[in-house]
Amino acid sequence: MARDITVAVLGMLMDDEDVIAIVDDRLYGEELPEEECPNMPRGCVVVRRVSGFGGMGGDTEIEEGMLDVACYGQTPFDAMRLRLAVYNALKHTLRSVQEGTLIHSLESTAGASSLRDADFSWPLVLESWKFVASEVEAA
Repeated sequence: MARDITVAVLGMLMDDEDVIAIVDDRLYGEELPEEECPNMPRGCVVVRRVSGFGGMGGDTEIEEGMLDVACYGQTPFDAMRLRLAVYNALKHTLRSVQEGTLIHSLESTAGASSLRDADFSWPLVLESWKFVASEVEAA
C-alpha cells in the first residue's frame, strides 16, 4: 500500500520547534479547514499534493512527485517568516522516516512566491517541493 507523503511532511513540520512556535498545531493536509477560516489570517501551513512525476516504473516501489506548501500569515512578512521556518525544516531531508514513510529526498523546485489567497486575500507564500519517497511502509 502506498504511503502518504503529505502526512509524512506534516509530521516533519510538527517535530520542528521553529515551525510550531509560529503555527502551534495549525498544520493541514490538502486544504485549510472551514472552521479555521474565521480565525484567519494567521500562521498556518497547508501541504497538498500536486501533479508530479508518478512512480519510477517497473517493480521499483519508489514514487517521485510534487507538493505545494502554503504558508499563511497575518501579514506578507509573517507568511514569509513562516515559509523560512518551513524551508529550514525540510531542506536537509535525506532518507528520513516519518509516519511510516521513508522520504529519500525533498527539494524546493522554484523558490517561494508571495501571494494573496484568491478568495479572501489572506497573505501567503507558496513553495513547490519535489519528493522521492518509498511506496511501502518503513520501520
